[in-house]
Amino acid sequence: MENYILEHFDEALKNKWIKVYYQPVVRTITGAFCGAEALARWNDPEKGLLSPAEFIPVLEDTGRITELDLYVLEQICQDYQMVSKRGNRVVPVSFNLSRKDLLHNDIIERIEAIMARYNVPRELVNAEITESAFVEDVEQIGPALKKLHELGYQVWMDDFGSGYSSLGILKDYSFDEIKIDMSFLSKFDKKARNILRSVVTMAKRIGVQTLAEGVETKEQYVFLYTIGCEKIQGYYFGRPMPGDVLEQHVKNTQQTVESLALHNYYNKISAVDYQTDAPLMIVERYDKKFHILYSNEKYTDVLYRDGIDSIQQWEAILNDPKDSMNHFHTMFVEHKLQQIGDEQVITYPRGDHYMELKGKAIASCEGHTAYQAELRYVAIHVRPSENDQLDEYLRDTYYMYSDMALLDLDKDEVVSIKSSIVEQPIGRHKVIYGIQNVMDTYRNHFVYPADQEAYDAFYQMSTMEQRLRQNKNGIISCYFRSKKNGEYQWAYNIAMALPQSDFRKVLLMVVHPGFDSEKLLDMLSRRKDWMHRGENQSTERKRFHR
Repeated sequence: MENYILEHFDEALKNKWIKVYYQPVVRTITGAFCGAEALARWNDPEKGLLSPAEFIPVLEDTGRITELDLYVLEQICQDYQMVSKRGNRVVPVSFNLSRKDLLHNDIIERIEAIMARYNVPRELVNAEITESAFVEDVEQIGPALKKLHELGYQVWMDDFGSGYSSLGILKDYSFDEIKIDMSFLSKFDKKARNILRSVVTMAKRIGVQTLAEGVETKEQYVFLYTIGCEKIQGYYFGRPMPGDVLEQHVKNTQQTVESLALHNYYNKISAVDYQTDAPLMIVERYDKKFHILYSNEKYTDVLYRDGIDSIQQWEAILNDPKDSMNHFHTMFVEHKLQQIGDEQVITYPRGDHYMELKGKAIASCEGHTAYQAELRYVAIHVRPSENDQLDEYLRDTYYMYSDMALLDLDKDEVVSIKSSIVEQPIGRHKVIYGIQNVMDTYRNHFVYPADQEAYDAFYQMSTMEQRLRQNKNGIISCYFRSKKNGEYQWAYNIAMALPQSDFRKVLLMVVHPGFDSEKLLDMLSRRKDWMHRGENQSTERKRFHR
């Protein structure tokens, strides 16, 4: 057989008996087709289908493997041109480079020549190098890897953990991704799972992506998704197949094809360490909707305590425009989490408890923005309320208004309750002394010049108490334009005297465009009824005052 392979190898290349098959690679958090591995298959007219295990070792031993690897690369480039001409999306493809390939001084130039011939972008081709290649001749391999990186190719370590010094190689050389050997999934016991957990966590900490080979069952897929392994490959999603068959396979399975523009975006999302003790969720927002990409069991447990039965129900709530949670979370992500990596924390009331939401934006591309969120249940211990409508009013008020602050005229202090603009005074500090100075600072930086006179009249602290007393409901309001997200927008400003405070404590509320006006009017109507009943309920209202 060895003699037959060597004698007919040139003929096999010339007659295209050796074809390139592609095995799909899937993104775990989206289930999208995001890449493929190119594999050589020799269908001989006399011997039939030859196993790669039969011909590849022979070609490596004789040094002819380089001809095969460059042949595979050229077939990849030809297929890229055909797919592109048909107007279909293309995904990155990885091909194997042998240790013998990297010993050739001109290997990089030969790779570059093929890529240039077919005008294939470098980000569409990844070089896979098996870890066994580093057993010897590492002095020559290192410079070749460095050159590939400098040119813009991704370099992957194949067969990670198959028996060689994987950790030492990771320490000494730079890789973009490690392909975890299928042997870890073939024996899918507790020990293997624990090793996989550790490998994925370690890879994220050193900035290396992970791909698991040999995925054959849904159980394996779910486990890898849970621990944060970024990509998977195996018979569960498809065997190696010719390019045209793969295209049809993707269509038949109605699988989403990941765009090149979103490829790096999802890579950034995948860098998050999912193996955490915190209640973690990764949520994506695009087309004005929330899409939950990932949530761990701890996050689900917190939602259950809050009365939410499933992640699916939570996603439906977040996307229901009639639900106050939709308005509140939309305001939080669009106005508080504006810069990548800028973490914000907010606490909001939910019945007899509070929820603490911590979030930050982690990636953004073409209208898609991904956020990392942690949610905690905060229990409060109070006596049963005699006025449940008051609690309901407080919750609704919190969700409907974009900015809220409490003014204590006696202490001359502003207490920040909620802020939609990080840069404004109540967005930077919880308590600020000097009410008029806070109002003036906001005017100078955020209020439309033509509206500053109206703003000054409304927020004149020396007359605030008098104006509130003159209104039978203890409420005054005003419209003016203020800057938000770099643009001036009309905002509805409300000042409301708190009951039992002798008009010395004032709740400020701001509503920006997009609020439900009917619900707001209903809330204000209930507020009037409550004010009329208020004189006999001073004890229970102390909770509201605080």
